[in-house]
Amino acid sequence: MWLALLLGVLLQLGTMALTGHAAMRDGAAGALQQLNQLLHLTGAAFWAGGLPLLMREARRIVWRSDTIRSMMRFSRYGHLAVALTLLTGLINMLLIAGWPAQCRLNLYAVLLAAKVALVVLMVSVALFNRYVLVPRFRLAGKGAQHYFIRMTQLELLLVCGVVGLVSVFDTLSPA
Repeated sequence: MWLALLLGVLLQLGTMALTGHAAMRDGAAGALQQLNQLLHLTGAAFWAGGLPLLMREARRIVWRSDTIRSMMRFSRYGHLAVALTLLTGLINMLLIAGWPAQCRLNLYAVLLAAKVALVVLMVSVALFNRYVLVPRFRLAGKGAQHYFIRMTQLELLLVCGVVGLVSVFDTLSPA
């Protein structure tokens, strides 16, 4: 069942990578841009998509310790997902909006800058969780774990903001 779900998600992401700004070029350049978009969506989906599943389980007191251990393991692979998402996002930005010197100040650019700011905040929260809170689990116990859960909820809220912004500026012309 999990394999079918994974394949279904990848198929949906693949079809999304064939539309919008990712479909603005033809030929080999267009195919590379769509591949980049697929990698961007896959990295972002892994990063943001795993969090709600783990947070749901963290609410159950019986499984909280196991869930937090899973979150720590998830964060190891999350580093790769974040790096992939950031790299492919930068490539997308350059392919769609052009070099910063070429960018015009319009609604697309403003919303893109807001998205970048939210992503920087998300990365900051994730790094704080991983490198400040997780090492304190053994020392501070339940307090650090509770704060970890709250910070992860903040990260999810930021994800919602990013998705909301993308749903708006993806329909706008970058020029």
